[in-house]
Amino acid sequence: MAKLEVTTNIHCPLMCRPCPQKGFLAAYGEAIREHRMLKLADFATFLAKTPRHVTIVFSGMSEPFINPDCIAMIELALSSGFKVEVYSTLFRLSLADAEKLLALMRQYGPQVNRMVVHLPDARGNMPGWKPSPEYEAVLGLLRAANKDRAITKIAAITMDDSGEVDPRLAHLRLRLRRHGWKPNSRAGSLDDALIASETARPTTPRHAMPLQCSRDPGYDNNILLPNGEVLLCCQDWSKKHVLGNYFDQSYYELFAGPEMTAIRVDNLKAEFSERSLCRQCVHAVPLVPEPKVKRPNLLARLTARFRRSRKGW
Repeated sequence: MAKLEVTTNIHCPLMCRPCPQKGFLAAYGEAIREHRMLKLADFATFLAKTPRHVTIVFSGMSEPFINPDCIAMIELALSSGFKVEVYSTLFRLSLADAEKLLALMRQYGPQVNRMVVHLPDARGNMPGWKPSPEYEAVLGLLRAANKDRAITKIAAITMDDSGEVDPRLAHLRLRLRRHGWKPNSRAGSLDDALIASETARPTTPRHAMPLQCSRDPGYDNNILLPNGEVLLCCQDWSKKHVLGNYFDQSYYELFAGPEMTAIRVDNLKAEFSERSLCRQCVHAVPLVPEPKVKRPNLLARLTARFRRSRKGW
């Protein structure tokens, strides 16, 4: 499924350990002066270029609701006929905007694939998070909305594999199942030691075989930045693979450019290379040839039909 993950702003103060914010800020560089926040008008421009089969995902490289226009962007995407997904820590989501969001989810129910709330975990992987009455009110509103059949189920996870929430939320009696979410080094953008835990000790692979992405074989689950740049995927925190700029190019031109061509060619090789981000990604898998399809033998089918027709003579 083709997706375009919208990064509505640059720099998330939550500083979650699985997200290499410092490295990403360094890679974004001077663009932050003019393009720190995604402008609603620019988002409308990008949306008009995007085919309707592409799901618009509000997530990207930062908490989407830091941008005060995020609700308006969600509404624009839905009213334009797109399917939408939302991934949020609820940081900066006001109670009033949460009510607007739920109203949109009721109105455009079939178009909302999912909403996933990232809760602060017991291991402190969200160091910038602080409890507040409004946060708890928003969280309570979303939990209650799960009883509304007109709303797509709102799921909750932690950013580790335990499912245990921050002790400061213990009084809410949140019970999450162990969901198997495994932290990883974001294709080498994070030191393994920074995200190691008692139950998950990730390592950065070094793939040396022809490969493909297990999550996105078509390389069409991309990241849109406020300055119009489009990155290969959500692992590309170092901006290694900039496919192009959506201000200047069409959607399909992004997939026909030199950067995408180089990625595809490199991933076909049976050797490790620093050139491709995929070669250090946990989601890469060996490239498996397409199975041979047995074509029907026309002569054999006609012979069998003739034999069946003679039965009973």
